[in-house]
Amino acid sequence: MTTHPRQAACPVALLAALLVACDAGGPAGPPQALTALPRPLSATESEALAGSANFGLGLLRETSAGAPGRNVVVSPLSASMALGMALNGAAAATRDSMRAVLGWGNRSDDEINAAYKGLATLLVSLDPQVRFTSANAVWINQGFPVLSPFVQVNRDAFGAQVANLDFTSGSAVGTVNRWVSGATSGRIPSIIDGFQSGDELLLVNALWFKGSWRDRFDPAN
Repeated sequence: MTTHPRQAACPVALLAALLVACDAGGPAGPPQALTALPRPLSATESEALAGSANFGLGLLRETSAGAPGRNVVVSPLSASMALGMALNGAAAATRDSMRAVLGWGNRSDDEINAAYKGLATLLVSLDPQVRFTSANAVWINQGFPVLSPFVQVNRDAFGAQVANLDFTSGSAVGTVNRWVSGATSGRIPSIIDGFQSGDELLLVNALWFKGSWRDRFDPAN
């Protein structure tokens, strides 16, 4: 990727892991319908939702095209948040392309990060009958130079855990997989088998959702 001169030290090979775990077993009985949000959305947040819908449909089309005849489940939110973290280190044509794909238009970096933070906070607390967690992490290969603004903005806006990790160490994979397992209550025990030469950053978003179907279906069907 092309990096931002204020926020990263040099071009990097980027590995993003996107995780989602769902559990349909929630509280007994159908949940109550939500008729209104707890607060009005900002203009940027509203634009983000519209952009996210278009991005999600495009992601599903691309993913389905690579798996003809198979059921496909994707998490647009996971992909968007991982790319949103990476966006803070992008520049030039790379940055413009990422902003276009994610539907951010001409919004500033501060507006984009504030929208991610606001929507994530709202989503996690939206329905007391649903358990929903979103966790982000950035692992930096030991010795790879990354400037502090990139680290700080991902901690502040995305609540990301940021840590250095020796990608060549035999324990590196286990460190990442233990974090993933903890972030998804064990539903996703592992995500990576190893690192490749040239990998310098690992950005991960993990989602865990547990709730009840509002309109239940017959398991026999």
